[in-house]
Amino acid sequence: MTRCYLFGSPPTGPVYLDLLELGCRLAKDALLVVAEPWREPGQAISEKLAALQPFLVDVAQSREWPGTVSLVHESAVYRYRTCPALAITLASLRPALFDWQHPDAPEDLCFVRADGRPLLVTTSHECDAYLLLDDTERAVLDTDFPALAAALVLER
Repeated sequence: MTRCYLFGSPPTGPVYLDLLELGCRLAKDALLVVAEPWREPGQAISEKLAALQPFLVDVAQSREWPGTVSLVHESAVYRYRTCPALAITLASLRPALFDWQHPDAPEDLCFVRADGRPLLVTTSHECDAYLLLDDTERAVLDTDFPALAAALVLER
């Protein structure tokens, strides 16, 4: 059974680092979004995309990604393979989960399992994020990521 866990406060510091490591351990892919891909994204976003290039799987135009359905236009959804080096790179690029926001960075960092189900859903500009965990994943969280485990609240 999958349960939804909310953050008691915005994920920063050790909680954010745990979140990145957990996502890169349990998920197959990480997603980041660039809205209005037909426009020049700007230097800050371009630099972050360049730093993440070694992990890039593909870029797709889409109106949907975990937590979002755009009624206005398609965005560029960047898919990255997860690994410990990706977690380190993500942490070096932004110091907190909700800092993944335009115009300084791509938006909506999400982690997705091999079967396509989301693990982490983020809507950066709304400062909203949650984890969807089954009992086995929750046990990994409790054992290996105590700062993150302590920061989560089960959605009622």
